[in-house]
Amino acid sequence: MRIANALIIFVLGIGVMTSPYQVSAKDDKAITLTAIGSYSAGPGGKRAEIAAYDPDTKRIFAINLALLRIDVLDISDPAAPALEFTVPLAGAPNSVAIRDGVVAVAIENVVKTSPGFVQFFTTGGLLLSTVTVRALPDMITFTPNGKYVLVANEGRTE
Repeated sequence: MRIANALIIFVLGIGVMTSPYQVSAKDDKAITLTAIGSYSAGPGGKRAEIAAYDPDTKRIFAINLALLRIDVLDISDPAAPALEFTVPLAGAPNSVAIRDGVVAVAIENVVKTSPGFVQFFTTGGLLLSTVTVRALPDMITFTPNGKYVLVANEGRTE
């Protein structure tokens, strides 16, 4: 299985490593990643590339680029993530962020030089609103206070 076809859940720890993934650091501390579960979004193509975790619902919202949707995974048991439901999108998603029960998804236009948009959903998958942004919204995040959403746009002209 290629990494592009699966979402792999890791536990991050800091300490001395004994695995083949050892990373050296000046203070003799290393970062370890241990795979505890995985989810396959389906065969072939670019799938679960970007994901966001919602601690309130214990769900991962993962972009499924090939099927133009968000795969919502229940990870209350991280060793056995399960597809709970999907959220269809109106275009190709590039990024997802979650804050206070709101899921924001950056979506590019079919014509890459045309404005893209951001769709806002509840964590239950209900569409709240759609906002037009510049061409090729590539990354989205909520501000620390949650009042705003920042969108980085590639802005192609050709």
